[in-house]
Amino acid sequence: MDDMNESCEQAITMLKEGNVVLLPTDTAYGLSCRIDSPDSINRILDIKKRDAAQSMIVLVSDKEMLQKYVTGFSEDVERKILDRYWPGMLTVILPCRTDLVSPLVRGERATLALRMPAVSELREIIMRVGVPIVSTSANLHGEKTPFELSDVDARIKEQVDYIFPEAFTHASASSTILDCTQSPWRILREGAVQLDI
Repeated sequence: MDDMNESCEQAITMLKEGNVVLLPTDTAYGLSCRIDSPDSINRILDIKKRDAAQSMIVLVSDKEMLQKYVTGFSEDVERKILDRYWPGMLTVILPCRTDLVSPLVRGERATLALRMPAVSELREIIMRVGVPIVSTSANLHGEKTPFELSDVDARIKEQVDYIFPEAFTHASASSTILDCTQSPWRILREGAVQLDI
């Protein structure tokens, strides 16, 4: 088993057990845990020194996993957004199942920010964990977003349970965020994906 596979296996085990993992995505390095582990989510908020009122991005392995956590989306959203830009560096905000998603993840709103990452290894990790994973940039609140492991503050590295040792890809931009809960859809953050909508 090569080093990348070993790192993936270790990340899967740690995430399944409810630990906090410093994990690269197809965009930035993120602090990650299971969506259904409020203790770990609280730890991430403490590590980042971040207000619980702010929502977090959640990563899914496929559209089937997405559908378990949202209350539905239009055919337009599926055809013009999800089918066209996923997997990829686009985060989509959709109405969510508030009974399944902690207010800590959704910032006490009834919506969820979701992404299906472009990296197949990361989708495999999420699929094997069996639930979506929270992924919020691995920086202290208000500080620069880290795209390389060397950019991550030592104070953050000291507080996580596992550090994934290398990036999957060399990213340099955060994801674009599109709010699909309103009409017309609204871009909340310009990022790695240029939308044609």
